Amino acid sequence: MGDYCYTNQQLSDVGILDLPDIFMISVFKLFDLKDRLKFSKVCKKWNELLKDGSLWTSIDLRNYKNDLSLNDLKNLIQLYGSESSKQIYICGNYSLHYTSKLNKIDFNSENSKLHELDSCFIKNILSIKCFQLQTIILEYLDLNSLNFKDFSYLQNLKILSVKWCNLNEHFFNVENDKKSNMEQLYLIKSGKFTLKDIQNICHKMPYLNTLSINQAQSSIRDDSVEFLVEHLKNLERLELTNTLISDFGIKSICESPYFAKNLKYLNISMSSCLTNNCLLFLSENLSCLKSLYLTSCFGISNVNLLQNFVNLNYLNLNNTSIEREKIRQSLLPVLPKCEIDFGHEKMLNRKLMWTINGSQLNKKFIMDPNLKRKWHCEENEDDLMILNDILNDSETKLATYLSYTERYFKRYYKLNIKYPNNDHLVLMHSNKVAVCFIAPTHPILNKEKFKVTKVEFIQNVNEEMSGKHKHNAKNVNTMQPICKVYCQILKREENELDEQYFLLYSCLNAKLIETNERLLKNPGLIQEKPFTEGFYAILLPKLDTLNEQIADLITHTEYLEARKDVYSEKDN
Repeated sequence: MGDYCYTNQQLSDVGILDLPDIFMISVFKLFDLKDRLKFSKVCKKWNELLKDGSLWTSIDLRNYKNDLSLNDLKNLIQLYGSESSKQIYICGNYSLHYTSKLNKIDFNSENSKLHELDSCFIKNILSIKCFQLQTIILEYLDLNSLNFKDFSYLQNLKILSVKWCNLNEHFFNVENDKKSNMEQLYLIKSGKFTLKDIQNICHKMPYLNTLSINQAQSSIRDDSVEFLVEHLKNLERLELTNTLISDFGIKSICESPYFAKNLKYLNISMSSCLTNNCLLFLSENLSCLKSLYLTSCFGISNVNLLQNFVNLNYLNLNNTSIEREKIRQSLLPVLPKCEIDFGHEKMLNRKLMWTINGSQLNKKFIMDPNLKRKWHCEENEDDLMILNDILNDSETKLATYLSYTERYFKRYYKLNIKYPNNDHLVLMHSNKVAVCFIAPTHPILNKEKFKVTKVEFIQNVNEEMSGKHKHNAKNVNTMQPICKVYCQILKREENELDEQYFLLYSCLNAKLIETNERLLKNPGLIQEKPFTEGFYAILLPKLDTLNEQIADLITHTEYLEARKDVYSEKDN
C-alpha cells in the first residue's frame, strides 16, 4: 500500500487511468463478458489489462447467443483464452436450433448467428488456448461435424454437458483406445443413444462418477444398463430418463457391489416398464441412496414399499399412480427427514423435516395453522420422539395448503359498475397478467332467476398481436365493455321482460390479449364454472399506471365487508 499513498493534492490529479493495475482488474471482475469487451475498446491500457488470465477463468457466452457467429467465437478465444480458463459455456440460438430442423434458415449465410461448432474450433483453438479447460457446457448447437475424439485433445476435461444439441449417430463411435479422465457427462435431449453408444461411453470414460442421459427417446434398455453397471464402478449419480428399462435393469443396478456402496442419486423418471418390484430391489440393496426420482413411472403404485427408503433426503413421486392421500398417511410419518415432492404439496414434508434437521437453526418449531399451536424443542436425540408425538396427536391435522389460484393470484373487485350489483372480479397474477370474472355476488349467478343463453363479445383480440409485450394488442380503458351476457329470466316479475342482458367491463386500463371463445359455444360456463373456465377476458395492464389502477379496486377483505349482507364465503 505504501506505493499508492497520495496526498489530498495528489489525489485531485489522479484519474481512472492512473489507478493501479491490480485494482482495475479487481473492478473488471465485477462485470460480465459483454461489458468487459466494451471496456477493451476504451484505451490500449485497458485492452491489455482485460487480457489478464484471472478475468477469463470462466467464459460464459450464454448471453451472446443472438449476437455471436462462429468466427466471432474463434476470435474471442484467440484473444482472451488462456491457461487460466477452466470453464466455458457456449449457447447457440434457441430459435435457430428449431428452425434448422424445418430447413427454413440458410446456414451458409454470412449473417447467420452461432448455430454449430466444428472440429477446427475444438482441436486448433480451444485445446491450444485453453488447454487447462475442465468444464464445457454446450446448448442449442449443431454438433454433427464433431465426434468425441475432438474433445480428447482437452486432456484436463472433467465435465462435458450437451443440452438440446444435434449429435451425429457416430459421435461416440471412434476408433481410439485412449481413455478419457472425464468425471461427469450430461447428455440432455441430444439424440437417440443405443447400446453401442453406452459401450463406447464406458470404454472411453471409465472414471465417470456422474452419467446423465436425459430424454433418451426410449432407446436405452436393460442390456445397456447391465453393461454400464459392469464397467462404470465409480458412479455416484445416474440419470436415465424416458427409457425402456424394466425391473431387470434395476435389479442389475442393485446387484452391483460398487453401486450399493457409491450410488447416491438415481433418476429413472418416465420409465414406462417399471413396476413395484423395482422398489423392492432398490430398498433392499441401495441403502446409500439419498435422492430418488420416479416421475411419471405409472407402474409404481405400492406406497408401502417406499417406507423402506429410510435414508432418503429427497423423493419425487410426481405424476405416479400413488394417491396423494396415501402419501400423506403412510409416507410422511415414516420418512420425516425426506422431502417428498408430489405436486403442489412439495412443501408439506419440508415443514416436518425442520423438526428433525433444524435447518441449521438452534431452535425449531412446527405450527399447526388449524389449532394455532407451536412446539419448540432443542436439537437432541429426542427430536424423533417429539415428532412422533405430534403426528400421533389425534387433535393435530396436517396443514391445509392453498390452491394454485390462492398462491399465485391476488383477488381484486370492482363493484356496482354502471348499475347496482354489477360486481366484477379481477385475478391479478404475480406476473401482472389479469383474468376477469364476474364476482360471487353478480346477479348472473342467481340460477333460480337467470339462465345464460348467449355471450356476445363487443371487443375482440387483434390478430396481429405478437411478442412477449403483446405489440399491436387492442387497448381497452377501465370502463369499456368487453361482452354482453344474455340471460333468460326464469322467475319473471310483473311487467318484466323475458330476456335481459348484462354488460361485463374490462375494469382496467390494459391490453386485451384474450377473450374466452369457449363462452360462444358454451355460454353456461359463466354460471357453472364462474371462477375458473368462466372467465371472459385476459388483460395485460399498463404497468406505468398499475398501482393507481389497483388503488381504484378493492381487496378481497374489503369485498367481504362490503357484501356481508348478501354473501358469505363459508356458505360459498
